[in-house]
Parts: sequence; C-alpha cells; structure tokens
Amino acid sequence: MMVLPMSRRACARTALGLVVFLLPGCGRESTVASDVAVSIGGEVLTYSEFERYLDTNVGPEGGDLGSETLSRLFDQFLDEQLLVRLAIEGGLVEGGGVDQRRALAYLLRDSAGDWSQAEIGAFYRAHQRDYTRPERVHLRQILAPERSVVEEARLALDQGEDFVQVAARLSKGPKAHLGGDQGILARDDVPTRFVDRVFATEPGKTTDIIDAEYGFLIFQVVERLPQRVVPLEEAEPDVRRRLDEQKVDAQIGSFIQDARERYNVEVFPRNFPFDYQGTYATSD
Repeated sequence: MMVLPMSRRACARTALGLVVFLLPGCGRESTVASDVAVSIGGEVLTYSEFERYLDTNVGPEGGDLGSETLSRLFDQFLDEQLLVRLAIEGGLVEGGGVDQRRALAYLLRDSAGDWSQAEIGAFYRAHQRDYTRPERVHLRQILAPERSVVEEARLALDQGEDFVQVAARLSKGPKAHLGGDQGILARDDVPTRFVDRVFATEPGKTTDIIDAEYGFLIFQVVERLPQRVVPLEEAEPDVRRRLDEQKVDAQIGSFIQDARERYNVEVFPRNFPFDYQGTYATSD
C-alpha cells in the first residue's frame, strides 16, 4: 500500500478507524489507517507485520513483553527492514520476499578481517582479563534426598569402591549415569555454601556428607586447575573471532545509520498497543 498525495478534502480528519498525522512534506494533515505502524519512503507496514516478526523471533510470549522491550524489538524490526531495502537498492539481492538475514549476509560479504599480528596482540593485551582463567575444579557429586542413601554411599567409598560406580548406583542426581560428573567449575559456578569445602578438598579426595535444602551430597574433586593466563597463541582464534564481530557490529551500525538517513521513516506510535519509546520516535 502506497501513501499517495491527497487533495485538501481527502486530507480532512475522519473518525472511522483512521488516525490523523502530519506527514513530512505534505504540508497538511493526512489520514493513516489505524493498522499502519510505519511508513518507509511512502511504503507502509502494518502492526500485524511486526506481530508476525515477534512470533518468529520471540514466540507467543512476545505479546506479554513490556513497552521498553517491545520498543527495542520494533527498532530491530525496522532496522532489518531498512537493511533489506539497502541491499535491494544496491543490487545485491532482488526484491520480493527477501529474507532479512540473506540481505544482511550480502551486505557483510566482505566483513571478515585480515588482522595483523600487531592488531591481534593489541586486542589481546587490552582484554587480558578475559583471557585469565580462575582457579577451577573438576567435580563429581553423589546426591540423594535420603541421608541413609548417602551414608551407604559414604561407606562404599570408605571401603574403596570407585566414586563413579557408587554415583551411578546410588546417586539420584541428574548426572548419576555419568558418575555424577559436574564438569569443570570455577568458584562462581559452585553454590556459595559449598564453595569453601569444595575448594579445600584435595584432588582425588571427597568431602564429608553435606546437608543441603534439597538433600544430602558428597563431592569428589577429580582435578584442580590453577589460575592461568591463556597465552596469545592459544587465544588467537578467539581474538580473531572477536575482532571480526567488532567489525561486523560497526558495519551494521554504519549501514543502519546510512539507511535511516536515506529513507524517510515515520513511525505511528498511536497505532501501537504499547508505549513506544524507541529510537525512531518523533514528536507528533
């Protein structure tokens, strides 16, 4: 649906499902259908199109989101619409049902960076904390709601039975079939009430029975991994990935800014069922 120039009479206010706005360049009032959410260069998009976008990207719960979140999502919806138009105008894709991700992929087709070792080293040094690994432990657990079961497990361990076998046989935890393996965890990954006892336990040793709100536990520290700084050689693939992401984010921001300046975008928040607070907002 295109918004075409109207006569003075056609621009008069109506009260039959239409909302009145002053369109840029019109110089007089023009009526806009109550289901219209935005006009992009004269082409209108309805609010139902945004609702379909929500269904696809958020799901049924999208309608229950607050105004601030919905405003950000609407801006994202509009940004993607503008990027599609930019890709079509540049001859990168053909119009007619173009997928936003495909259009973006074309716009970013040359985004991979050819980073020098100096650039990689500078990023690595600037983000040194990101490549500092805290002290961690490889942890297993036996968990059961009944203390008697965990006492049976404790007795079996004291008699020399393997922790993995005892956990598989007696633990009621979700990873009992894996010998109670909890993976490698830092202090922040372990519940506060257990962290001191876990990190005070030597590798290969187990804790005493621990009383928790949801049952009784025994932990085994399989291995202790000391704090370390990941060397540049090991961190380089991640550094390159993050540099690429930074470049892509900057390019997308530049494309969106270009598109906002290129196309005449007017949002009609009076037709929204929420209080639009996004970056496309203009005073009525």
